[in-house]
Amino acid sequence: MDYRQALEKCNERYGFRRIITDCGSTLCGVLLDQGLVNMISLVITPAMIGKESAGLFRKTGKPCLNLEPLRQETFSGGHLHVLYRISEQ
Repeated sequence: MDYRQALEKCNERYGFRRIITDCGSTLCGVLLDQGLVNMISLVITPAMIGKESAGLFRKTGKPCLNLEPLRQETFSGGHLHVLYRISEQ
C-alpha cells in the first residue's frame, strides 16, 4: 500500500494535515521507511524488560534515526515523556 498517496487523498478529501498514531513496530516501521514521520513522542517507563519483548522500531529498514529532543516531562513513578524531531543528518 502507498501510505503517502493514501494520506494525500485523506488531506484532499478531509483537509487534515497531521496524523497522531499510537502504533506498534509494523506500522511504525512502514511510516518511518516511507518518510511519513517527522516527530516521535515516547513515554519511557522505568522498567527493564526481558529478551522476548518486541522492540518498537525493530521493523524499520533504516539502520539509524537521528533524533533531536524538543521537550521532555517527568511524571509520577519516574515515567518520562520525550518529544523528538527526526532530523535528516
